[in-house]
Amino acid sequence: MGTDVIKHKSYSDRIWLISNGWDSSLDLDQIFPGLEIDSVREYRISDLANYMINPNPIKVNNRLIGCEIIHRKSGWQAIKQRMSTVFSKNGVDDPPKADPQGKLLISSILPGACAATTKALNTHISRIYDLLTPFDTLIQKISNLDKATVLDINGICEDLEGNRSFMRIAGPVEDKINFIAHNLSKEIQVLVEKAHFSEGLFEMRAFDFQGYNPDNHHRLVKFTQNGKPVLCTITHDNKFRAPDIRG
Repeated sequence: MGTDVIKHKSYSDRIWLISNGWDSSLDLDQIFPGLEIDSVREYRISDLANYMINPNPIKVNNRLIGCEIIHRKSGWQAIKQRMSTVFSKNGVDDPPKADPQGKLLISSILPGACAATTKALNTHISRIYDLLTPFDTLIQKISNLDKATVLDINGICEDLEGNRSFMRIAGPVEDKINFIAHNLSKEIQVLVEKAHFSEGLFEMRAFDFQGYNPDNHHRLVKFTQNGKPVLCTITHDNKFRAPDIRG
């Protein structure tokens, strides 16, 4: 069948993604009843390939560097929006306008790029930032917020390359303020939709490179349905999962 991966002496030389395919006798009628399926082929894919096409969310560590404060609309703002709708031209409602962006607050004590060459030195520098964080002006600002005027608070995170993103924080406003105060400038675990985030680009930080075993493999099935190719993986509990593969 030509499905075996060539074995080498070291794991680093045995990184692979997908094997050659072979015609499969797998009966898909029981799994996809009523569908006209033909030309079933099966492949082996590595842990690395399985991670890259897995459509499930992954968890990565990003640094919490700030927050977005979204205030409630004042009574006058609500009246103005209602009046603009009532007196719109030709009696037709104007498209609703997006609310102004929330107020962005960024930590005044951001850890910069560190050239620490040892784990001990990096730990020492992190402790210094932990001692300075309570004096961050951001914490003072959110502590003095009038909570009655706050509609929502979102976290602002930064990855290792300096890319920033918003994160949702669960709970009431008081809990969100406490979360920001307790975790500011620290690495927190955030949920990423999936590893494949753009054409040819993957979030690889959640993959266990240390535990990578080239002898592990997963089953990838390709079949034709109504003249169109369909791909799915077979999980360890013999369930089918549509992978995240974009042409």
